Amino acid sequence: YLKGGGMFEFISSTDVTSSVAQVDFTSFSTDYSDFKLIVQNLHLQNDNQNPELRYFNNAGSIVTGSFYDSSFQAFVDGSAGESTTISNQDRLRCGPPIGNASHESANLEITIFDVHDQGFSTPTEGFKHAMTHMTFINNGGAIGISQGAGMSDYNNSGNYSITGIRFFMSGGNIESGRFSLYGRKHS
Repeated sequence: YLKGGGMFEFISSTDVTSSVAQVDFTSFSTDYSDFKLIVQNLHLQNDNQNPELRYFNNAGSIVTGSFYDSSFQAFVDGSAGESTTISNQDRLRCGPPIGNASHESANLEITIFDVHDQGFSTPTEGFKHAMTHMTFINNGGAIGISQGAGMSDYNNSGNYSITGIRFFMSGGNIESGRFSLYGRKHS
């Protein structure tokens, strides 16, 4: 039996069972080119908060500053909801606000592409793109789905590669959830 390339393989997971400010994955192995974060059963401390992401640069430092752009479209109870584009922010927004009542939660799938590309060939090569998909219950108890994209144009002395991600909320802590990281091999 030969294992084919191009499929995502499980790397590690973190179970949050008590309040934390963020969840970090800081070691993107060069064995993989793309990474996927699956967030299950995300519950929040504060109501009406957005899921967000930051990258760790090639030196292992968290990237803040006006380097992130995000765009997403949400549908709530089958109707077009929020359509948002955010530019020059210090974080990548992964979707619309989530509620924090007893049955309000979210599940996300975030894919970050070509993380080790350093981007020396052209001025824009190396920008780190992410794709997001989320199902959620908002602070009104309504079910919704969103899809989006984001990118960072940050580079560390010309090197655009990233070594990890930080997942956090726009306000307050993460109360609970399971965070699983997967990687896709080069071939």
